[in-house]
Amino acid sequence: MPFIVPVISWIAATLAAGGLNAFLLSTALSLGASLVLGAVSKLFSKGSGVSSLTNQVASRTVTSRQFKD
Repeated sequence: MPFIVPVISWIAATLAAGGLNAFLLSTALSLGASLVLGAVSKLFSKGSGVSSLTNQVASRTVTSRQFKD
């Protein structure tokens, strides 16, 4: 009868490790999938191709008050 205790503890440890491994695997897979999908969506998103800073500089105008010789 004493051999039952180590067997039960081994089964419990194996099940706990399996549950932890399944959790870690599913977390890693979902994180990797979200990173890949984010990169793919960034590739297909429509962009102006010009940075926002360049766009702001190009749209600025100088008034007569700002312009000094």
